[in-house]
Amino acid sequence: KEIDRLVLQAYADAERLVAAGAASPSDAAEGADASSRWVPRVGDVPGVQGDRIAPVHGRLIACGFLQFQLQGRDAEIVYRLTSAGRAALAAIEAEAPKLRSA
Repeated sequence: KEIDRLVLQAYADAERLVAAGAASPSDAAEGADASSRWVPRVGDVPGVQGDRIAPVHGRLIACGFLQFQLQGRDAEIVYRLTSAGRAALAAIEAEAPKLRSA
């Protein structure tokens, strides 16, 4: 679905931004590489209505494309793409040019 792609892409973009800065304590403890950083919840995704974000998060987590954990003293929820999520995003993006040319 396009809405899933938009949210997956938003997390991929957020992870790249975080990777350009300092790693979070969770990342360092788990030995995360630069392409898999824990990021705050993405709440605003262009092209996705605000009330659709929560169901999409749930679906992406259930599909194994997005992980979450509680972090810090205030139990902030942070997220990151899984390798399956990255593969799904890459497959969707590889298929997009074929669909446009059809």
